[in-house]
Amino acid sequence: MKQFMTLFVAILCSTCIAMATTYTGTTGDCSYTLDTSEGTLVISGTGAMADYSYSSPAPWYSYRSNVKTVTIEDGVTSIGSYAFYYCSSLTSITIPDGVTSIGSRAFYYCGTKVPTLPANLVTIGDHAFYGCSSCSVTIPDKVKTIGNYAFYGIASSSYTLVLGSSVEYIGDRAFGGSYRYFESITSSNPAPPVCYDSGVFSDYAYKYTSLYAESNLYDVAYVWEDFSRLSYTSSANTNITTLIGICGDDLTYTLSLTDNTLIIEGTGDMYDYSDNSRAPWFNYAQDITSITLPSAMTSVGDYAFYNCSAITSIDLPSKLTTIGDYAFYHCEDLTSITIPDKVTTIGDHAFYYCVSVASLKIGSSVTEIGDYAFYNCDEFTSLTLPGGLTSIGNGVFGFCGSLTSITILDNITTIGDDAFYYCSSLTSITIGSGVTTIGDYAFYDCTALTSITSRATIPPTCTGDPFSSSTYTSATLYAASADYYTAEYWKNFGSIICKISGSCGSSLTWSFNDGTLTISGSGDMYSYASTDEMPWAGVASAVTNIVIKSSVTSICDSAFYDCENITTVNSYNTTPPTLAESAFNASTYSSATLGVTSTSYLRADNWKSFSTMTTISASDEPEDDTSGNAIADITAQSSIIRAAGNAIVITSDAEQVVQIYSLSGQLLVKQTIAIGTTSIDMSTGGIYIVALTDGTKAKVLVK
Repeated sequence: MKQFMTLFVAILCSTCIAMATTYTGTTGDCSYTLDTSEGTLVISGTGAMADYSYSSPAPWYSYRSNVKTVTIEDGVTSIGSYAFYYCSSLTSITIPDGVTSIGSRAFYYCGTKVPTLPANLVTIGDHAFYGCSSCSVTIPDKVKTIGNYAFYGIASSSYTLVLGSSVEYIGDRAFGGSYRYFESITSSNPAPPVCYDSGVFSDYAYKYTSLYAESNLYDVAYVWEDFSRLSYTSSANTNITTLIGICGDDLTYTLSLTDNTLIIEGTGDMYDYSDNSRAPWFNYAQDITSITLPSAMTSVGDYAFYNCSAITSIDLPSKLTTIGDYAFYHCEDLTSITIPDKVTTIGDHAFYYCVSVASLKIGSSVTEIGDYAFYNCDEFTSLTLPGGLTSIGNGVFGFCGSLTSITILDNITTIGDDAFYYCSSLTSITIGSGVTTIGDYAFYDCTALTSITSRATIPPTCTGDPFSSSTYTSATLYAASADYYTAEYWKNFGSIICKISGSCGSSLTWSFNDGTLTISGSGDMYSYASTDEMPWAGVASAVTNIVIKSSVTSICDSAFYDCENITTVNSYNTTPPTLAESAFNASTYSSATLGVTSTSYLRADNWKSFSTMTTISASDEPEDDTSGNAIADITAQSSIIRAAGNAIVITSDAEQVVQIYSLSGQLLVKQTIAIGTTSIDMSTGGIYIVALTDGTKAKVLVK
């Protein structure tokens, strides 16, 4: 009996589960009721449905194959994204007139025909009815935007498309599909809707679909002009020659379709436009040959003159402060660009693919240039960057194939990915002392490069390989410190010349060039507190040869102690200079060869410690190198700036003022220093910019 009761309960429970065919719940502001046995799904309530996604589907998604009828009741105002995604068994959809938006992929691959769309609908999302059955479609008069791929694949030569009178934008491939086209398209808006591009309809549509237009503007409008079977509706206005409207709070435009001129008038900022909300003249952009801007205009909006490919020149007003993203994108006949001095910001892709620009002048106040701003401006040969610029974005000057040289200013800290990618005529690059980071492929495929000068004492960090492999073998790197010999990517150069110079005594100078450290002039060397304070400390590990000229009279303690790779020392003074005991390390005394001009060195204090001496001729004393520093601004004038521990150490031949700044430009220290060596303690480690009255500037790392 007990076993029988257990079996009875089990059967009863399974029967109850099988009978559970109705499911309820909420979706955003609304509720839903799903009856899987009847195949009905009802959305009710007041307000918007929830948006869903591929990874977070609607609560009825697991039962989507059971759903045959969707009824959305009055009160619902929007249909959420992915709401009925892949409900492939649908045969009926009812949408009330109160719905104003249909989300992306809402009825994606639902199998049924597109339902009657609600009268108050304004927005149709991307892929909303993608893959539904072929049918005729009428877009209601309040719809403004039709998203990408919204009705992809439903066109058929047996059906028609009617576009309502308010449609302003049609997205990419919205009515596309291989070989698919409607028998006819009637567009009820006198102003042709802006189309993403010609892919909005299939190639077959332009050949075989009859287009009935509401005005003669379709004859010259982008995409619409491609229809070979274009005619007018009975109510069409076929005499429109001028378009007028507003393009800013205090700006208006006049577009003449007879002479293809666009005139902007008024004051202030232009409106920003976007990829799916184009400027009101966009449909005619390719035909516009002249653009006139007012003197009091202060900004060019995003996408303002996108694809105005026939203009050859543009006079930008002097009061302009901002040029928006994509503002002059693909203006391929534009021959010159002069950015006014009040402009501070140039947006992303602002002059992208202006391939005919032979003259480019960027105003002095520009502090920000967006990514790919001048990408593929292929004709200009020279460029001066504005002094206030602190970074060069990704791809800014990529494919500028005629540019021959570029100087990256000292206040620029970052060079982005692809910044000068494929600048195939670029022969020389100068990288400023402030650069700390260089992006991947920044100078890749700059195949003509022969000279790269980096003024940064600390090799910039490269986030990826900035140069082509051929550049490492064909170009010479002129480096600001010996750290480049071991730094990632920089060390790949086959030819690295580190040539710098400065003062090391009241009448002594030093220079380093490709492994040789030369002490020139006359008199005694300064005394330095430690090896870190030696002015050539930054190249010590790269020193292999030392030349001491004939009028040098003393060498200070620790002078060459950290130069651990010395192989030869040549001293040309017949009277041995006074040599401090620790001027060289023990390894140098034992392994390096000392070249001397007299036998006096054999008995001279500390000189006699060299294990190997050889005679050299005084007549072979090398001439002073007067060619100057290979790296400008590293040791300008006669002052030396270095970091030593937690201090900044300055050696100067004159009393002058030193100013120390943070990387953000904040003045931290301003004081007068005396002749000789001054040490300034910094409270915290970091990178500082040091400037002296004599013009010497350096960027130093305090640990």
